[in-house]
Amino acid sequence: MQAQENIDRTRRNRLAIITGVVMGVVAVIFVIVPNFALIFTPHYHGSVLWGAPKVKDFSLPNADGSTFRLSDYKGQVVVIYFGYTTCADICPATLYNLSQTMKSLGSQAKEVTVVFITVDPLNDTPAKMTTYLKAFNPDFIGLTGTVAQLRPVYDEFQVTILRADQGQAAAGTGIGHTTSLFVLDRSGDERVELHEGDTVQGISGDIQNLLNEPAS
Repeated sequence: MQAQENIDRTRRNRLAIITGVVMGVVAVIFVIVPNFALIFTPHYHGSVLWGAPKVKDFSLPNADGSTFRLSDYKGQVVVIYFGYTTCADICPATLYNLSQTMKSLGSQAKEVTVVFITVDPLNDTPAKMTTYLKAFNPDFIGLTGTVAQLRPVYDEFQVTILRADQGQAAAGTGIGHTTSLFVLDRSGDERVELHEGDTVQGISGDIQNLLNEPAS
């Protein structure tokens, strides 16, 4: 009888040890593994737009005389910015950061297309756009067009434009407009929205994350 009790006690001890080991493994799976996985999850500085509606294809006159069609750039990471050539501060600062971002990407810069779309089509002629963008990066694309041509694109990206000369903004403030950078992945989906004041490091980091993804 004593021998049987010893056997049962040994079995219970073994079961307790096995149960403890199993619970420890489960704790590792549910606590440590997810945190470990986060190390390999890309970190974005901008707002990530998972599941955003697919950007509608559009065509606009290119300042170089050709026609720009968004779908022609599938396979590239496309950065879209809305601004105007006589902007005194935010536009040139943003374009400068984009020019530095392209330099930081090195050889991968050829896989990125930067598109500048005017919010002042009555004044931003193709010649003005070309000269203006050349000061930052000659590869930047400048898009113009009539108000009717541009309006659907403004609406697609929910761009707000407030003109002082039309009483929509305080006198002497020029044109107020959405200052975000809209970043499309290689598949043409809008994935990241970067904001005014984002650093070159932040912009290039987000673009690099998208460059590392294959096009679907």
